Amino acid sequence: MKCAALLAADPELRREVMPGVPHINDFGAARVAAFNGRNRPPGFFWGEIARQLGLPNAFTTLEAPDSGAWKNLFRRAGGPLLVMLDEMPPYFEYYATQPSGNGTVADIISNAYTNMLVAGRETGQAFMIVSTLEGAHARGSRFMNHALRDAVNDGERRMLDSVTPVELEGNEIYGILRRRLFRSLPPEEVIAGVAEDFRRSLEEGVKAGVLDAAALQDADSIRQTYPFHPSFSKIAALFKDNEGFQQTRGLLELASRLLKSIWQGSSGDACLAGAQHFDPSLADVRDKFRDIARLDGALARDIWNEQGGRLRAGAGPQERPCLRHPGGHDADDEQPGGKRRGGNGARPGSPGTVPLRDGARRGGSPVPGSS
Repeated sequence: MKCAALLAADPELRREVMPGVPHINDFGAARVAAFNGRNRPPGFFWGEIARQLGLPNAFTTLEAPDSGAWKNLFRRAGGPLLVMLDEMPPYFEYYATQPSGNGTVADIISNAYTNMLVAGRETGQAFMIVSTLEGAHARGSRFMNHALRDAVNDGERRMLDSVTPVELEGNEIYGILRRRLFRSLPPEEVIAGVAEDFRRSLEEGVKAGVLDAAALQDADSIRQTYPFHPSFSKIAALFKDNEGFQQTRGLLELASRLLKSIWQGSSGDACLAGAQHFDPSLADVRDKFRDIARLDGALARDIWNEQGGRLRAGAGPQERPCLRHPGGHDADDEQPGGKRRGGNGARPGSPGTVPLRDGARRGGSPVPGSS
């Protein structure tokens, strides 16, 4: 939403970062109003929007403004408008517990929300962006969906676009992680070698009857997911409906903890970063798990105790040989003195070394400003 606000308010920025995109020059600087459902101002969300549009006295009562009142507000504000409502389900859920007449305050808010959408559609002056948290706040989402159905008839639903920030189940996330967390990747032949070795290992498992033949599909995904294991997106997707997990930012933070576990923790070397490499001995790894799902009890009982360390041999990083890269370099080969070679099965400084952007990489300086 921040990006949308910046682009809407700055025509020059739109031309700089979105050259060639249709209609970006069709309007000048838009006025922006934003409301977060975690807040509960005394004038409700409609009073806050009016205040941000420079008309704090537009709504003088706490009654839900009708569509005419919204239209009048939009016209008086002037110019194109961008109205953003973020995390509204918690807002509806809170006021669903506050009685009012024969219903609740949430019914009044739902009416105001519907009228705002109708006014924006009929004036053609205001563009609305609304975010939901359906998994964590199903009741509040039902209020929002009901209001949307009231505001838009079936023939106008084509005007609506549903946008998912990141599809955690697909390969899209790996492109994001590579761009944000890595300065560079090994040459294509190195990645191809990892994929081929991975396939051979899976084929052996299939022949031995310990893996289903469908597992071979993971080998075909390595070129899209490298340097992450193809299963990482499936694991990250388990958190998508968790209130404490922000899909894009949360994914980046989770992946950065995983990479730190490999480079700074006790995981050792890895060719494909996967959940088995999370190192609970690192405090910020444990803290991230707690942030996502309040896993304090499970961590203390089953995985890691800050007094006694790891509780179970099977809980945590697995020590197993890295796949062999082209050229015969193996991550578990040892140099004189017992020191391992660099990560990803390559000698330090070789093409197989993957420098991490978060500064947790071996050899070299961290990216300025990274964390």
